[in-house]
Order: sequence, then structure tokens, then C-alpha cells
Amino acid sequence: MTTTTRQLRNADTGKPGNSGHFDGFVRSEADDSVDLTASYLAIDEDVDVFFDSPVEHPVQADVVTFEMGEDNIVRDAQRLAGQEVARMGLPWTLVEEVAGETIAAVYKTAATARAKGAETTIGGGFIRSVARKTASRHVDGHRRHEDSRGFRDWKLRVAALEAELGRHLTATEGDAVAEEIRDNWHDKNHRPSKHFHREVIVNSLDAETTLDEPVAADPLVADGSARAHRLADMVEEKDLTRQQARRQLWNVFAGEDGAPEAVQGSVKPFTARTAKRVVKDAVQVAQKWEDGEASPEETAALFAPFGTLDRADQAAVAQTILARPHYGHRMWAGALEFAANTDGYLA
Repeated sequence: MTTTTRQLRNADTGKPGNSGHFDGFVRSEADDSVDLTASYLAIDEDVDVFFDSPVEHPVQADVVTFEMGEDNIVRDAQRLAGQEVARMGLPWTLVEEVAGETIAAVYKTAATARAKGAETTIGGGFIRSVARKTASRHVDGHRRHEDSRGFRDWKLRVAALEAELGRHLTATEGDAVAEEIRDNWHDKNHRPSKHFHREVIVNSLDAETTLDEPVAADPLVADGSARAHRLADMVEEKDLTRQQARRQLWNVFAGEDGAPEAVQGSVKPFTARTAKRVVKDAVQVAQKWEDGEASPEETAALFAPFGTLDRADQAAVAQTILARPHYGHRMWAGALEFAANTDGYLA
């Protein structure tokens, strides 16, 4: 039996037929025995098969650009959320919540831009602003507004006093600064609470311990400590230049490691230049010192920023450098610059 080949499109218009009428071919008896409905519906699911050549679906260029890469959004949001939570004196347990809300807000912005076809660039500054706005919504729910404002003022005053004195304040001295802030508060009926400055950083310090002594099980007292946050705040508020901040990174981490701090103004410029020439890589020289292979010149240069040290102090310096192999040299170089200069604050 001869059958006619079916063409599933209108011969005149190039469009598919409808209601079972197929102009452009003649049904045969064999055709009548075939249930075309199922075949037609199956084909209709993919309109490309109705045309001689496939329908072109041009790829639309993404109008949203993530400066730091879309794969890094989660990491960046968590990092910035942590900084903002600490800066506002909020409980550390809020970091994941703030990060999650920040990520959702960032992707909502991206989705809106794509829907409108509006070219949008999402960078670190934008993510930080979202994290800050998100964290600020938690202030009243977890910490009184007066406490947050007072805590920020307290941090700046403590930093200024430490710069003036050339040492860290004791907890008792920190309490006195807080009390002064409360006594001089503009609204006597809505002052910060009595221990507003101790809620986040100084949870359980003895009377004469320093403000930056590590507190057990406190997530803020790690590489991203309260001192590091205070340093970042001062840079952000233009109270400190990035160069000044880099010079003080050693003292931030040394305070946590129990290592000697750089002594401001203790190194003469000539000594500093010599130390830089001798120590090309502080991590390498610190390892040589630990292995007993450092020369007297290398030893003197490595420990130059830290004043007079005994063997235990030298070991602590070496360990602080070796614990951070990726930026130990830059920390050491910053400490050397700090010891050779008299400007900047003590963080």
C-alpha cells in the first residue's frame, strides 16, 4: 500500500495546522488508522520542529556584574556581616542571620536588575552597605540604641587615650571612660546602660587586666579581634590612614598571641633601613631563627622593632610571624615602620 508522507505544517503559511486539518497533504487510509492527536501534541511541545531550520534563541548577556565574582558572594557577605555585627556591638550569634539576609538582598537586587534589563555592578562597597543596613535593623532588638552609640564613642576615646599613653588601658581605666560618657550624655533620661562597653568585648576581665586580653570562648577574640575591628573602624572614619593601620597590625595580633609589641619610635631610620635590607622575608628568617640557622645580623634585624627581648620573647615573635605565613612578612615590615615612626595611633 502506498502512503503519503505527512508534513506537519501549512504549505502556504508555514504555520502548523489546527483542529486536525492539515493543508498541504492528503490523508491516506493508512493515515486514518493513525492517532495523530498524541503525535501532534508531543510535537507541539517543541515549536522548533515546525520550521525548516531550528528557531534561534540568542543568549542574552547578563546585565549584572559581580566585581568579586558571583561564586564569592556568600564568603564576602559572611565576612562583611561579621565586621558590621562587631562594629555595632551586636551578639556574634547574629552573624549568620545578617549574612543570610545580606545575600538574599543582594540577589534580589540582581534579579530586579535582570528583569528590567538594567546594567548593574555589584561590588564590595554595595555588599558592605547592604550588610550594614541589615545589621542596623537588629540593633534595637538586641541592644539599646544608646548602648550602641555609647559603645562606638567609647571605642574612639579608648583608642585616642592609648595613643596618648603609648599603652593599652586597663579594664578599670576603660570603665572610667565609660562612666564619663554616661555622666556627660546629652539626654540624662536615656543614657547608655552602666556596663554598655563590656557586653561584647570585656565579658569577664579582672580589675587590672588590659582591655584586649583574650576572653575564653569569645568569637570576637580571634584574628578578627575587637582591636582589629576598632582599627578598621578608624580607617573607615578617616581617623587613620591605611598606611598607619598597616603599621599597627602587628600590635593587634601580638596582643592576642602574647608576643612583644612594636615600640613606637624605638628604632632609628638607619637601623630600620638596615633591617629591611637584611630581612627580605621575615617568615623565612623566623624559620631560620627557630632552626638555629639565623646569622647574628639576621637575628638583630628580625627583632629590631620590639625593643630588648629575652629568648622567650624572641620565640613569641617568631611564632607570631610563622603562624601567618601569607602575611607575616608584611606584618613584620609594618611593625618596623611603626617602630621607626612617631605618627599614628596605637590600635
